[in-house]
Amino acid sequence: MTTKPTLLLESKGDGLEDDRGSFPTQALPPTVRDVVEAVSETHRVPESLAACCALAVTSAAIGKGLKVSSIPGKTTPANLYILVGVQSGGGKSLVFDEMTKPLMECQRQLTETWSTKALPTASAEKIAGQRELKRLEKSLVKTEQPKKREAIIDQMSKQISAVQGVDDLQTPPSLVCENITSEALALLLGRNQECLASMSADARDVVDIVSGRYRGQSDEGLYPKAFSEDTCEIHRASRAPIRLNNPNLTCLWLVQPDKVAELFGRKFASEGGLLPRFLVCQANCKPTPIDRKRAPVADKPLRAWGGLVASLLEAYRFQEERIVITPTGRAIKLLDDHYNRLVERRTGDLEDIGSYVARWNEQAGRLALVLHAAQLGLKAFGKELSGETARSAIELADWFAGQQLAKLRNERQAV
Repeated sequence: MTTKPTLLLESKGDGLEDDRGSFPTQALPPTVRDVVEAVSETHRVPESLAACCALAVTSAAIGKGLKVSSIPGKTTPANLYILVGVQSGGGKSLVFDEMTKPLMECQRQLTETWSTKALPTASAEKIAGQRELKRLEKSLVKTEQPKKREAIIDQMSKQISAVQGVDDLQTPPSLVCENITSEALALLLGRNQECLASMSADARDVVDIVSGRYRGQSDEGLYPKAFSEDTCEIHRASRAPIRLNNPNLTCLWLVQPDKVAELFGRKFASEGGLLPRFLVCQANCKPTPIDRKRAPVADKPLRAWGGLVASLLEAYRFQEERIVITPTGRAIKLLDDHYNRLVERRTGDLEDIGSYVARWNEQAGRLALVLHAAQLGLKAFGKELSGETARSAIELADWFAGQQLAKLRNERQAV
């Protein structure tokens, strides 16, 4: 496959900042490429919008199931953070709904199964547990002997823990969340194997929450941790802290351009490491007239896309085992060369935004793992990550880097 020359070979940042070329759809695996082209054509939106949704959904469908050996001594998960600026009325909801449908359908099925099977059982267990607690309370009141009281208190403690465990079963399982505080997100992660996707077709409220609209201070703390799967504790007033061992979060936030600009203008987003973790895209959706003769999205690419997402969920997202994918020698060389070129730029023309540039090679590794899974599906776990996949991932990472730099232009010129 022939690819465009990498943008990172440019010696200065100006050419990269000005790059607004079309999304490199050819770098996507066939099933993903076909649905991106079909959805974009039908809804008359840039392919970048559908592609960002596709990458995020694939990432969420992998969950914690796969990691890839990246730089020496480190493995990288598949979760992506994607922020797309798109005008209101530009078709983002239609594209979002079309691309996320397989994921949402899986969540609907999980909720239905939970409501008919797990919830009634959990409710019955909670009632029984509460009755047992009341019985133990009465026994404690009537008992004066210290040893017997100690034994009853021990029983009560265990029963309280059991009832609290049942409370978790009374919450429906989740694959996706939307407008949520860090504390609520931590709770939801803890109840879902510490793996979730934050996805919204209109993420204005999400950005407001992260920016501190309801707290008077930024509320982004959990997001950097959940990107890198770092252990963290969320402390709560008058309640026990929530401890997460290796939280994994995928983000897909579609938002109007003014909110993207607002984030890039906030110090916490850059200095706290939130924005450098995001792949950023500006999807310039132009208004188009109604065309009632226009055919809906072709069924074949949609069915193939739904089948791919369902197979990834079953093979990786819902499995406890984590499989590490090893790159071929060619893939390692390509990713290493990409990293080394970035080292030069971090001490050169892009030194002032080094925290952003430092993530670009990591993003290439994550994208490579997502492309690998999308290419091979159920067979991905037993195959090495190819040089061709690594090359495609680097092409995508470079394109996103250009988009990110375009957003950083004003900040850099102000210095």
